[in-house]
This record gives sequence, structure tokens and C-alpha cells, in this order.
Amino acid sequence: MIAFAFFTAAAIKAATGWLEPGIEATRYYIVSDLLYSDPGPMASWILGINSPLLWKFLDYSTLFVEGCLILAVFFPGLFRIGLVLASVFHVGVFLTLGISFEMHAFVYLGFFLLPFAKWFPEIELLRDMKSRRRRAPTIAS
Repeated sequence: MIAFAFFTAAAIKAATGWLEPGIEATRYYIVSDLLYSDPGPMASWILGINSPLLWKFLDYSTLFVEGCLILAVFFPGLFRIGLVLASVFHVGVFLTLGISFEMHAFVYLGFFLLPFAKWFPEIELLRDMKSRRRRAPTIAS
């Protein structure tokens, strides 16, 4: 459900111009917050950076973080990494746009309550596959 929510947000952004090279959507939203609502604590500072590359990077990064989580659902370890990226993303959103993310952090936390060794079951699967290959019987001719 979390991944689908992120995916729909990414799809809407992609459809409304966030991928277009000449549009700095992230910058627009921060300026909009400064003019019409309560901005985040670092909004004024980041707006002082006049680098089209930075602003486009932020646009693409937003789409990447929101869009890739849907694929990571099939790999629990990648999903957890995606949630860490989403948490960093939400810290950035708070610092620039002032949008709180406590509820998101609470929801994400449930995926990290397993012991650390269980966070990446894919690693154990790869080890099993590797050891099976080593033990595979050879056919004598």
C-alpha cells in the first residue's frame, strides 16, 4: 500500500512535467510555500542556490524515490532500503516545505522491527544457491 501510494504520486508528477528539463518543479513548490504558507526551516537557504542542475536533480530524485518503491515490493531488502530513502526524502520535504512526516516514520518503523539479520532475506537466498552449486553432484562419464 505504501509503495502504491508513492507510485501514484510519482506518476502524477511525471505526467505533469517533472521530467521536462526546463521545469524546476521542486523550486516552484518551495517558492510557492514561501509566498502562500509556512515554509520549511531551510527553504530560504536552498532557494539561494541558483543551480538548474541541482533543481533538476531534486526533481528526478523525487520521482526516483517515489517511483522505485513499487518495484522494490518484491524484494524485502530493497523495500527496506527504499523506505530509508523515503525517510531521507521526507526529512528534505520537511526542511524545505515544512510538511511534517511523523506519521510516515511511524508506519515505516514496522518494517524495521525484525532483527537486522532478517532485513535482507535475499542475501540468505543467494548464499543457499551458491552452496547448492558447490555441492551439486558431478556426473561421471
